[in-house]
Amino acid sequence: MSYRLVLLIALLVLAATTTAEGQSSQPIVATRPPRFESWQPVAPSDRGIAAAATQVVAASQDRTRHALIGGAIGTVAGVVFCTAVSTLSDDSADGGLSFCPLDSYLLIGGAGFALGFAIGWIS
Repeated sequence: MSYRLVLLIALLVLAATTTAEGQSSQPIVATRPPRFESWQPVAPSDRGIAAAATQVVAASQDRTRHALIGGAIGTVAGVVFCTAVSTLSDDSADGGLSFCPLDSYLLIGGAGFALGFAIGWIS
């Protein structure tokens, strides 16, 4: 035990005495001046508006798809969680799986669907 304590103290002292990379000074000549790029606005066109509208519709469909997949994953995770907790808390000597009542599955599965749907909608 004392060997570990001495090793820990030695490492802390060693870490405290060395300078970090950000603390070392660099000469002014070594620093690069900031570079600025020119910016010009994009000219509006009819094709750009149509493409943007198509992207919005595709993104909306994609968002709904992600939300439904997230809801399905959340439902499965909720049912598995309920079964696992029920099996772990079962005190019978028979062993095996112990299942939740139907109303518990519906409640936890619904909560898992809502949470998964929300996460899928956001991402």
